[in-house]
Amino acid sequence: MLTVKEVAHRWSVSPGMIYKLVAEGKLPCHRIGSAIRFEEDHLHEFLTHTEQEPQPKQSLSHLDL
Repeated sequence: MLTVKEVAHRWSVSPGMIYKLVAEGKLPCHRIGSAIRFEEDHLHEFLTHTEQEPQPKQSLSHLDL
């Protein structure tokens, strides 16, 4: 199981972002006393469900550069 800091480091986000996702009920976790822990499988599932399709690049051909 991983800590908030470990997940934040892996995802290159702040621990505050991880706490926010937990508070919003978006990121499943286990609470052991005051500690928050995450299972690898839940993290992978969260990332899979939040994956977005790449956006097409916007053409700038209409600009006079």
